[in-house]
Amino acid sequence: MDDFGDVFRKVEDFKETAGRYETLRKKILALIADAPADQSCELRGNVWRVRATARSMMRVIDRKNMRKLFDQLGADQFFQNCGFAITKLEHLNIDTAGLLTEERTGSRKLDALPLDPPRRTIRSAAAAKASTVAAE
Repeated sequence: MDDFGDVFRKVEDFKETAGRYETLRKKILALIADAPADQSCELRGNVWRVRATARSMMRVIDRKNMRKLFDQLGADQFFQNCGFAITKLEHLNIDTAGLLTEERTGSRKLDALPLDPPRRTIRSAAAAKASTVAAE
């Protein structure tokens, strides 16, 4: 538990830097949003240069083929396997009242909290005997 607590503190200390990284990353991506998808590009500062790769390939079902898939699977199987990203709904400004439900299915978050006061580690009998012998 103590090793986790030590690492947890380091991660917590790093969050500000990670947040700044994410802000800058989004700004850079906005600058290159119109760059050709199949080409890498590079931006230069005074000290650093930032290279962005070509966009990665992604397999998708386009609109015309979505209907074909629906027809092949049937409504029940299609809707059992189909999902709609909530972020897409948010960008479409659709009234989601009554459409969404919430369930506690997400991951758990672990926090490391210091003991107050910290407990001493319980030593084994052999370790206690060895330190007693060494002290004599």
